[in-house]
Amino acid sequence: MTGFGSARKSDADYVVDADVRSVNNKFLKISLKAPEALSRQKMVFEELVKAKVSRGTVDITLKLQRGDDGSNFNIRQGVVESYITQLSALKNATGVAGEVDLALLLSLPGAVESSISLDDDDLRAQIVSLAKEALEAALTQLAEMRATEGEALFAELSGMVDSLQTGAEQVETR
Repeated sequence: MTGFGSARKSDADYVVDADVRSVNNKFLKISLKAPEALSRQKMVFEELVKAKVSRGTVDITLKLQRGDDGSNFNIRQGVVESYITQLSALKNATGVAGEVDLALLLSLPGAVESSISLDDDDLRAQIVSLAKEALEAALTQLAEMRATEGEALFAELSGMVDSLQTGAEQVETR
């Protein structure tokens, strides 16, 4: 069954958004998109999904941000400067025209990192707990949507079966 669920959970320090999408599949396939801090806990989130969903392709997106409007990312200035140096040298060596663009630089690997680190056990437990709450709420919405779709599909198929039975009865009477 297809479906969607979304939830947001927060505490005084952090906000976690969870989005879950599912499409039909004979087997259970789970994919997770999350910040590095949460993606390390992939098995925890997969177990939550397995407890509520038995089949389908399930895509999970988790977003983590500070609740105090602080920056979620740090620009790694040394890495960006290294890219500038290398790109300028490449430009001079090859004669390729163009300017180094800040947006391009910030999209290169390692130029930006999350400012939220889960090296502290208490902080990890706090954020993972929030993420689990958000994911469970999103999975509940997903289950409700899938059940609604299943009921509608059952009603439609039942109507088709009734029509077929009526047609078969008419054929038998002829």
